[in-house]
Amino acid sequence: MKFVTKSVAKRMSLRHENATSTEADRILACAGLTRRAVLLLQGLQTCTFVLIMELFTAQHRTLVGTVFEVFWGTGVLWLATAGFLLQNWRHIQLLITLPSVLAVVYIW
Repeated sequence: MKFVTKSVAKRMSLRHENATSTEADRILACAGLTRRAVLLLQGLQTCTFVLIMELFTAQHRTLVGTVFEVFWGTGVLWLATAGFLLQNWRHIQLLITLPSVLAVVYIW
């Protein structure tokens, strides 16, 4: 995987004559961190869903699961709104990451 990512960064730096090696390194770091975050977030969502399902009896799990997924869909809509309002990607990344940190503390 590292070879593919480095070759992509080399092609990008060749296309953009003003690009420096530090910019290519930043792209590689961002790609690697994003890949790790996606893997960790999927596990976090699965654990959270299982914990929520275990809190309720079998009779109420359908309703609770539906409400849980509605909140997820609402979160996606809020993310689009945040992307429109916050133009800096670092602020958007911070907005996305903070709730996950709180969920990790809850699970721990």
